[in-house]
Amino acid sequence: MKQYTLISVFLLMCFGYQAQDTTASTVATDLDTTVIVLDTVSDRLDELRIVPRDTTVYHTAAQVDSLAMGQTEFLAIPDSVFIARLEKLDAESPFALDYNRHVRGILRAYLGKNSKLTARVLGLSEMYYPMFEEVLDREGLPLELKHLAVVESALRPTARSRAGATGLWQFMYGTAKENGLTITSYLDERKSPIASTEAACKYLTTLYKRYNDWNLALAAYNSGPGNVNKAIRRAGGKKDYWEIWRFLPRETRGYVPAFIAVNYVMNYYEDHGIRPIEPQFTYGECDTITVYHAMDFDQISHFTGTDIDNLRWLNPQYHRDYIPKRDGGMPLVLPIKDIGDFMANEEKIREYKKPKVSPSPAAKAYASRKTQSNYYSTEGLVKEVYTVKSGDVIGVIADRYGVGLSKLRYWNGISGSRIYPGQKLVIYRKPGHKVSAPSQATAAKKIPLDPNARYHTIRPGDTLWDIAKLYEGVSVNQIKQWNSHLNFKRLKPGQKVRVSG
Repeated sequence: MKQYTLISVFLLMCFGYQAQDTTASTVATDLDTTVIVLDTVSDRLDELRIVPRDTTVYHTAAQVDSLAMGQTEFLAIPDSVFIARLEKLDAESPFALDYNRHVRGILRAYLGKNSKLTARVLGLSEMYYPMFEEVLDREGLPLELKHLAVVESALRPTARSRAGATGLWQFMYGTAKENGLTITSYLDERKSPIASTEAACKYLTTLYKRYNDWNLALAAYNSGPGNVNKAIRRAGGKKDYWEIWRFLPRETRGYVPAFIAVNYVMNYYEDHGIRPIEPQFTYGECDTITVYHAMDFDQISHFTGTDIDNLRWLNPQYHRDYIPKRDGGMPLVLPIKDIGDFMANEEKIREYKKPKVSPSPAAKAYASRKTQSNYYSTEGLVKEVYTVKSGDVIGVIADRYGVGLSKLRYWNGISGSRIYPGQKLVIYRKPGHKVSAPSQATAAKKIPLDPNARYHTIRPGDTLWDIAKLYEGVSVNQIKQWNSHLNFKRLKPGQKVRVSG
């Protein structure tokens, strides 16, 4: 985000003030005897930088609901309308913005039943899109990639998936660390709008160089390069997204269509009667300063008047309302109107000490034992990547590598115990630890396979209907007959399903 700059003395003179009269006024707080300096000159100057909002362009959530497009109304829109508009966008984009039934299905959601979500995203885009565009332009990447954050998180920096992916760009722990993001007890840069955007650009650049195709790069961003490579192999080496589409995980099959649909919606929402819901802040109403000392949000709020909830909204990367000290400083985003007050009181903010509540002995003991930055630290450990095999159990893997189960889950963003064959697990073991071989007792029992029959290996998201479509002349009922010993409601990745008589 932009860095705060001083306005010229000429602008000061425009107000007709004399410096000795208006440099600062002071007021005593009710909380203590500390004197807060109110920088009235900067406040006046800052007002010049803020473009007043045109509130007539916004709708309330109730208005969005009342104007939402119904199913009949959507069905009345001919494909030719979507095709013509996407062709116009496609002509100015390096992405293949194709239209098909998958894209239409997602458009139906964005423009109809999920129109309130669309309206909220439109409002939030006034905060995040200008920043995305600055970073994308600097890195030489297509500006359309800004829409990917809508698909990933609906522009919510604190979004967290069930698998542990976090932030605007939904980074898993391992991928975040590989792309230079810091994660500690007090700081999670996956939630930092600027840091996570820079990391996403780095990762997307790597993926594009690998595939030289933006659709495949997007698919790999969603499901990992391993799944895309497997889909390419299963498709006979073809490298067109739509030709490998059926071999991708189910979620990824909808990923590129969703990206295309968002490109359409963010450009043509007005033609469908949707307006933004007013955001908490816009990009032009905020600015970034660098702080070189540790401080908490209470201190900042006390001296600037910035509401703590607004500090949290503007700085979601900081945990426990605390900004840790770091060489080179830490970014702090504030409403423009409060920056002058912060700068006038920065020394007092550093010195201000609020009353502290002493934690209980049990809490202290737990904190020293489980401080995230120490307990989950990878410093001095050896990094290994383990590929999960059929029959593997996550607890057994942790034991073999001599690491805690909670650590293994944390490093890989796993909330439960479910893992699947082919999944890559990042493990940090002690240098001297010898990894034990898997015991026969924990090996998975294999069902004898008929050497004369053909089998399908279950992938995440597979259903019997999906499997039947992959093999000519095979029906769902036939698959059930050939595999009567299986529980079709509990198919697991890696299982073999017979698909021939």
